Amino acid sequence: AAMIVQQYAAGMTEAGIIPVYKHFPGLGSENIDSHEVIPRIDKADDELYSEDILPFRAGIESGIPCIMMSNAIYPQLDRKEPACFSSHIIKDILRGELGFEGVIMTDAQDVPAIRDAYTEEDAIIKAISAGCDIILMPRDPQKAVYVIEKAVSSGIISEEQINESAGRIISLKLASGIWNEE
Repeated sequence: AAMIVQQYAAGMTEAGIIPVYKHFPGLGSENIDSHEVIPRIDKADDELYSEDILPFRAGIESGIPCIMMSNAIYPQLDRKEPACFSSHIIKDILRGELGFEGVIMTDAQDVPAIRDAYTEEDAIIKAISAGCDIILMPRDPQKAVYVIEKAVSSGIISEEQINESAGRIISLKLASGIWNEE
């Protein structure tokens, strides 16, 4: 499966499309719609690493540029937070252990699963604090910008973290040719 994913991503890149691997650390075994309800993926660590995380690891080794986080909870990795809000899953596992240096985005944040469980402000701050670079489909994009600005000015989120995220996003746009410096 990992080889097929790599070949598909290579084809997308060749066609001028930025491939995004999703939903880290994996939703393959889930049979409910994670847009409607926040699922719990009750797999042992070794199962997650040998099955779900395996294609991501292979993709990272081949240089994938972007990963979308899952809205599911993985109790073996983080008992409380969904992956998209988990500093341990994003910073310790994805960035640290797996060495991913590309852009990390949330799954859609305007879906009932997130909307019913978190305020818009909490979802935005949790995702960015955990290490996400992009909030996908915030409920109100202008409000999201305001929430981020307010969180930075009050010290909840560091300006350095925002600058690092912006740098990754700009680098991806430049590398993919969708934006140039002129």
